Amino acid sequence: MKKFLISILFVFATLLSFSQIKVLSIEPDEADLTARINPKQDRNGFDCALLRITTVGVNGEQRRKFRFTGDMATQIVDVSFPSGEIWVFLSPGRSTLTITHDDFGREVFEMPYALKEKTCYVMELTTAENVNRIMTNYLVIKADQPHAVIYIDDDFVGEKEVYKSFVAGEEHTWRIECDMYHTESGKVKIGYSEKTVIEKKLRPAYGFLNVTSVPESGALVFVDGKKMGETPYMSDKIASGEHKVLVMKEMYESMEKMVKVTDDNTTEVIMEMKADFVNVTVTTDKQADIYVDGEKKGQGVWKGKMSKGNHLFEAKRYSHRTTMRTVELMTENEVNVTIPDPVPVYGILNVESEPIEAKIYLDGELKGETPAVVSNVLIGSRNLRLVKEGFVPVDKTIIIKENEVLEVKEKMQMEELPGKSVKVFTNKDGDKIYVDGKYKGTSPLELFLSYKEYLFKVERNGRSVMQMENIQPGSDDVIMINFEDEKYDNVADDMKKTAVVKNKKVIDRKKQQKLHLDFGCGPMVGLHVSGLDNSDILEDYAIMDFGFAFGVFSRFVINRIDESDSFGFVLQPELLYYNTKYDLAMKNYDNATLEFSSLSVPLLFGFQGEEKPLKLRAAVGPVFQLLLDQKVEVENNTEKTDFKNMIGLKINLGSDWERITVDFSFNIGLTDFEGDSGFIDGLGYHTRGEFVEIEDMNQYMLMITLGYKFF
Repeated sequence: MKKFLISILFVFATLLSFSQIKVLSIEPDEADLTARINPKQDRNGFDCALLRITTVGVNGEQRRKFRFTGDMATQIVDVSFPSGEIWVFLSPGRSTLTITHDDFGREVFEMPYALKEKTCYVMELTTAENVNRIMTNYLVIKADQPHAVIYIDDDFVGEKEVYKSFVAGEEHTWRIECDMYHTESGKVKIGYSEKTVIEKKLRPAYGFLNVTSVPESGALVFVDGKKMGETPYMSDKIASGEHKVLVMKEMYESMEKMVKVTDDNTTEVIMEMKADFVNVTVTTDKQADIYVDGEKKGQGVWKGKMSKGNHLFEAKRYSHRTTMRTVELMTENEVNVTIPDPVPVYGILNVESEPIEAKIYLDGELKGETPAVVSNVLIGSRNLRLVKEGFVPVDKTIIIKENEVLEVKEKMQMEELPGKSVKVFTNKDGDKIYVDGKYKGTSPLELFLSYKEYLFKVERNGRSVMQMENIQPGSDDVIMINFEDEKYDNVADDMKKTAVVKNKKVIDRKKQQKLHLDFGCGPMVGLHVSGLDNSDILEDYAIMDFGFAFGVFSRFVINRIDESDSFGFVLQPELLYYNTKYDLAMKNYDNATLEFSSLSVPLLFGFQGEEKPLKLRAAVGPVFQLLLDQKVEVENNTEKTDFKNMIGLKINLGSDWERITVDFSFNIGLTDFEGDSGFIDGLGYHTRGEFVEIEDMNQYMLMITLGYKFF
C-alpha cells in the first residue's frame, strides 16, 4: 500500500512539472502608446507596464484559459483578452511571471530585464513543441580614430564604427587596434532590451621629438637611420619607445644619442657637436680671385671655416699667370694663408695707320700715336681704337699672345662731313653727356663732331639740363654746360670763365630757337551714327542713321625743343566723305526718305601731350559740310531738293601710337539745311501715336575714325 501511494505521488508530481508552454520572445515596443494613453496603477501607486501577448498554435477558447501570477514584488493588475491577444497590466520592475494553463501545464518565466512604467512589451508564447524562437540584439563598437581596426571574437569587422547582431545574453570578445595608439580590448554580454554600445577614446602611443644642435643649427637629423630634416627639427608623431638620433654637419663631428619617447609628450634633444674645422684668412692681389680646392671664394681677401687636412689655394687674374699654395690645416687655431700675387703676362703690339699720327687707345687708355710699338701689353682680348681728326675712328678687338708681336695696319677713311674735335666740360666731373640722344661718356669729354647743330644733354642724380650747340669751323673748341646752382670743380679757372661767358651767350641766342614744328598727314576711315534734331539736342531725334566715312587728315604740332614742356599746340584740318539716309514720314502717313552725301571739312585747334609711346590729343573747331548730292523720296516719287550747306562745331578726342591714330568726335549742327522745296513741308516722324514735324533740320553726328600717318 505504501509503495502504491508513493507511485501515485510521483506520477502526480511529474504531471504537475510537465509544461508545453514556451516563451519565444519579449521585446519593448516604444511606438505603442497604449500604456501611456490608458494607464493603470498597482496597489503601491506605480504605473503599470503592459504585456501584449500573442500565441502561436493556440485557438481563441484555449487562449482564454491562460492565467498569470506574479512574485511577491509583482502585482497582476488586469488581464484582458482582445481579439487575437492577451493584455496583462503588471507592476514595473524585474519580476518572475508564472503562466498556467489547464491543458498545457505551468511555465515560470523570469523577465530578462526590468519592465518600465507606462511601457508596452510584446511577448510571444506557444504550446507547440516544434516552435522555437531566439532573441537577438545589436553590438555597436565606436572608436575616435578614423583608421582604427575593430575585431569581434578575433574576426575583423571594420574600421572606426561597426555593428553586428548577436543572440541576446551571449558573451563576446572585442578588440580595437590603431597605428600609433594603444590597443583596447575586453568582453561584453549582449543585452535583451537595448543594443550594447562600446565607445572608446584611444590612448596615444606616440610622442614628439624636438632636436636642436649647438653651437650651430642646420645639421642633418636622422631618426632610426631615416633622414628627417635639419636642426632645429620638430618631428611629427613618432612611436613611443627608444629611438636612435644622429646629427651630421659639415665642419663638425657627427653625434649619435638614444632617446626615449613617452606617450603624448615632447622629448627635447640637445646635440652638442664638436667642431672639426679651422678658421682661415686668405690674402692675395686685390684684383685676383681666390679659389679654394677649385671653388671660387672671393676676391683679394677671404675668411672662412675649413676642414682639417690638405687644401689647394689659388689666385687667378685675367691676363696673369695663376699662383697657388698647398697648405695642411692641422690645428683648431686661426691660420693665415698668403697666396703670391698672380704674375702679369705680356705681349707686344705694333700699330701702323694711314695717315699717320692717329691716336692709339687701348682699352680706353691713350698709348701714343701711330706708328708705334706698344710693349708690355697684357695678353688676352683688348679693344683698340684709332682716332684722328677728319677721319672715321677705327674700333676693333685684338688678341694679344704671350711673347708675340701683333701687327696691326689700318687705312683710315675720311669722314663724309668735315668736323673738328671739341671738349665738353660741366661744373662737376663725372656727369653723363648725351649728344642728340646718344650717350657719349662722362665729363670732361673730348669728341670729334661734324659741322652741324647738336643738342647736348647732361644728367646728374636724376636731374638734367639741355643746350644747343652749332659746331662750325670758327666756333669755340670748348663747350661748357653747367647746373647754375652749383659751383665748378676740377676745371682750369681760365677755361671755366671762358666757358661760362660763352654758355650765357648761347642760352640768350637759343631762347629764340626753342619752338619746333612737327607735321604729319595720312588717310583715315571710320564709322558714324547721326540724327536730325527737332529743336532740342539730345531730346527729340528722328530715326538714326549708321554709315561709313573716309578721307584724309593733316596735323601741325608746335612744341618746345627742351624738356620743360610736356605738350604742344595742334592745328588739324581734315577732309571726310560720308552718306546719310533717314527713313521719315509725311503728315498724311506717306513714307518718306531723306538722303544726301556730304563732304565735311573740319578745322581743329587744340593740344597734344608729348609723353611716349601714347600721345593724347584734345581739339575743337568749326566744320563746314558741303552737300554733294541730295534728294527726298515720298512713296517712290523722287525729287531733287535745294538743301543748303551747313556749318557746325566739332569736338575731338584722340591719341597717337607711333604712326597709328584713333579719334572720337562729335559734330553739332549750328545751321539747318532746309531749303525752299515743297516736299519738306509736313516732313517728320510718328512717335507715341502722334506726328512730330521736323522744324529745324540740324544734323548731329558721333564718329570714330582710325588713321595712319605717312610721316
